[in-house]
Amino acid sequence: MKTAKASLLLLPLLGLALLAGCNKTEEPAKPVASASYLEKIKARDKLIVGVFTDKPPFGFVNEAGR
Repeated sequence: MKTAKASLLLLPLLGLALLAGCNKTEEPAKPVASASYLEKIKARDKLIVGVFTDKPPFGFVNEAGR
């Protein structure tokens, strides 16, 4: 019976401790792509993207090595 009473007391305390860690007040993250990056892409008139070559169908190397 002692362990049952102890667990009834510990479970709410554990829950309270977990919720106490969730109270972060951070500023939201800034967007990665700023207006200057978008302007560069628009001026270049194309978007350059890199992919892994070992993840078909997204990237692969043919027999000529291209």
